[in-house]
Amino acid sequence: MKLAILISLVLILALAGVLSKTKYVIEVKNEVLEAGIRVAATISHYSSDPSQTDDSPLITASNKQVYEGLIANNCWSFGTEVEINGKRYTVDDRMNRRYGCEYFDIWMDSADKAILAGKFQEEVRVLIK
Repeated sequence: MKLAILISLVLILALAGVLSKTKYVIEVKNEVLEAGIRVAATISHYSSDPSQTDDSPLITASNKQVYEGLIANNCWSFGTEVEINGKRYTVDDRMNRRYGCEYFDIWMDSADKAILAGKFQEEVRVLIK
């Protein structure tokens, strides 16, 4: 009985430690600014290739046609504008659910362009409306 209580206590303390570390990381990565929030993010690129999308590759999760300046993210609301390297994008699509808030996926009009653009770490400025 004492062993079970000890194990439970250790698990609770470990979980609390993980949660506080996660909160700390989020506070450090996100800097609240007058014009928006800066987020350290992983940027990738995708196209309407059926192997990279669901069964309606030209329709976004927000039920819009794909367009230049489209970006996918799993946490920000549809219509949220973000800026990456001086270029603005609008969140109107979602990624696979395994990707967290710090991942952004930019839509490209061809698979070749998406592959060439690659994946990189960059600061994303989320613009507050």
